[in-house]
Amino acid sequence: MTSTHRSRKAPPDLTSIVPRHNGVFPRGEIRAFIANGSPDLPAHGSSEMPVWGPTFHALDSSDRAADVRLANIVEYLKSIQRP
Repeated sequence: MTSTHRSRKAPPDLTSIVPRHNGVFPRGEIRAFIANGSPDLPAHGSSEMPVWGPTFHALDSSDRAADVRLANIVEYLKSIQRP
């Protein structure tokens, strides 16, 4: 069986963020990337990988709820890092 939808570029290994940042989990950078996207990565913000900040803010009238969702994603990414 073949897939009709294929990403043009393989997704990054999200378990290796810490090694790629000299042993530090860049919490603020990761949060900003998830919330706002990056002009350096055109796939982020496409239908393949949406920017979540605007989506979370659209779900609730509360900025606090969106901030909690973003914080949860960041904490999850931190929790799956390989040593």
